[in-house]
Amino acid sequence: YVVVPPSVGANGKPYEWIVSPEEADLADPPEWLMGLLERERSKGPAGPVGERISPGERNKGLASIAGTMRRRGMGEAEILAALQVTNEQRCEPPLSAEEVAKIAASVARYEPAGDVLQISVNGHGTPSSPLGYNLTDLGNAARLIAYHGRDLRYCYPWGCWLVWDGRRWSVDESGEIHRRAKQTVKEIYKEAANAPDDEIRKALAKHAVRSESENRIQAMVSLAKSEAPIMSTQLDASPWLLNVSNGTIDLRTGELREHQREDLITKIAPVEHDPEARAPAWGQTLERVMPQEGVRAFFKKLCGYAISGDVSEHVLPVLYGTGANGKSTILNALLEAAGEYGMQAAPDLLVAKRGGHPTEVADLFGMRVVASIEVEDGRRLAEALVKSLTGGDKVRARKMRQDFWQFDPTHTAFLCTNHKPEIRGTDNAIWRRIRLIPFTETIPPAEQDKKLSSKLRSELPGILAWTVEGCLEWQREGLQAPEEVRKATGAYRAEMDVIGAFLRDECETGRDHKASFKVVYDRYEEWCADGGEKAETRRKFNARLKERGQFMDRRSGPGGSYEWHGLQLLKKQNSGFAGKLKECSENDYNGLVSSSRSGNGTNHFSSSVTSVETLNEEHGPTPHKDPTAYEETF
Repeated sequence: YVVVPPSVGANGKPYEWIVSPEEADLADPPEWLMGLLERERSKGPAGPVGERISPGERNKGLASIAGTMRRRGMGEAEILAALQVTNEQRCEPPLSAEEVAKIAASVARYEPAGDVLQISVNGHGTPSSPLGYNLTDLGNAARLIAYHGRDLRYCYPWGCWLVWDGRRWSVDESGEIHRRAKQTVKEIYKEAANAPDDEIRKALAKHAVRSESENRIQAMVSLAKSEAPIMSTQLDASPWLLNVSNGTIDLRTGELREHQREDLITKIAPVEHDPEARAPAWGQTLERVMPQEGVRAFFKKLCGYAISGDVSEHVLPVLYGTGANGKSTILNALLEAAGEYGMQAAPDLLVAKRGGHPTEVADLFGMRVVASIEVEDGRRLAEALVKSLTGGDKVRARKMRQDFWQFDPTHTAFLCTNHKPEIRGTDNAIWRRIRLIPFTETIPPAEQDKKLSSKLRSELPGILAWTVEGCLEWQREGLQAPEEVRKATGAYRAEMDVIGAFLRDECETGRDHKASFKVVYDRYEEWCADGGEKAETRRKFNARLKERGQFMDRRSGPGGSYEWHGLQLLKKQNSGFAGKLKECSENDYNGLVSSSRSGNGTNHFSSSVTSVETLNEEHGPTPHKDPTAYEETF
């Protein structure tokens, strides 16, 4: 029922007028209603109803009528119908049907004006753009993303913009984001030029002028950051994609495809990939400095593994030779082929030092081939750092004046040196990572090619193709080291195990053997002095012995003094002399030696050395391992 006469109410009785409408005066309208009426009031069409629209005013006049209708919420069909009638009745001559439809469609894409004014954060009303963008800094940020967002990303962990340059997402170091912001301001002028009526046109033009100021440009850029965010972990996330000049290589198959934004790659090797490219100078150089075919094949797979970004092999290749053998030239050519995926690190990156900044580690993000060239003589390997960087776990670092962030390692570090760094650790945790590649050839000055580097630079496409082949071979065959590399690494390990050499020279093991801490250390100091070795401190020496897990330290001596259980010192006349490790040839890769004294008192060397076996308390003294044991640690 309706509550007005002559309707019948719920009680069955009809409604009656107390004062009929004819007798009552019309009430005054409330202020809110008058406000709405004022806002809805239109300036009207280009001229009075029925007035003709001249040829130069037809588009403008019809657009003005369409704009008025759109602000009142009318759709394209309603606007088009009205424009068709107006066009036929008032335009001299009428526009084509296609032109009228174009005007209706153009205006209909604007958002209709709302009944309630939008309120800004400062409490004042702000006009709304018919395109849906407010005439504010926030509206400009939305415009920037609408016009250019496809090519822009902001990385909060790095504190920088990334811009798509057609081949990769590059860090914006040239102000490209501000150039895009300026272009966005120009688009506001275009919005004004295409506006449906003078009121909107003036508002947009005025806003465009204000937006040209430095503060407004900076505000636009700043507010756009959160509209195009990307995390550092999303960048360069696939180790199997290698970006090159003419596309992106899928290293699982070796196939080349077009660059894609969706790959989120930030790096590029500035070399064109041609699977058929060859590098004759590169091949000849490898044959000269690596005469063993097995070593060359291993090195090829190693380089292919490195370029992939996979780190599952957990290796630290050490390219070692006494000089003039081409190892740094080869590594530099590999870095050039890798482009932005390669980096020559500081020589002391992998050696122990005080201080150091986490930026050294942060620089490894996204890298594939990292070279540390020419380690100084007598430097010690930073074993904990090497384990961390080759272990495959996330790496924590930060860039200058930035917060710490984490990334997955993708790099393989090559240590290229004339001097083997000292490695104090005796456990497999460090030695299973080391691959010593011997460069045994020394090229005489008369045979050295001064233009070799430039020749190799001209062969970069061939070197890249060789590396990709190596990657495919590594995936098929694995990274098994050849005999030459195993023996060289075993010799290196034996050379570094100074305490192991002391044990072999001066001690013997047995279940019932024991010796005073002081007596053992005194003999160790004497042994080091005889051989020119630098002795560890007493504390470090005892710690090294204990960590081998072969001997027990107990308070079983006189007055509760400490003794080592499981070893005793050899009698003086039967002990060897220290320093023999230094006397071995650098090219003796069959394993360094333990000594014994012959009947005429001459020191002899056996074929190799190894550490003392763990004491077996149930079975008595444990014999030494086979001398080649160090070759089997990887």
